[in-house]
Amino acid sequence: MRQMQPCSCSLVIMEVERAPYVIEAEDIIRRSVTSMENLLAHLDLIDLLVVIDNSKADGEIVLEADKEFIKYHQNVLPEWIESIDRHLKNRMIIHK
Repeated sequence: MRQMQPCSCSLVIMEVERAPYVIEAEDIIRRSVTSMENLLAHLDLIDLLVVIDNSKADGEIVLEADKEFIKYHQNVLPEWIESIDRHLKNRMIIHK
């Protein structure tokens, strides 16, 4: 069984509550976990990565990286972004 990573689903859940259809919370979490796994597994294919935290009303860029460098890194990252940061840093070390 997959280990569940924390996700920022509160805004999605609020939007779903207003929608005319139902998306179960389990589906939102499953999709979030699958999306994160896919992102981490394919970082080597990404030329430019911009991570936006949209857990608040205004989306905020919290991390930006290309194939060689982390170009922007917020001082304090949301917990769900830490795994992306770790993978990027490991990739940078390996490619040195």
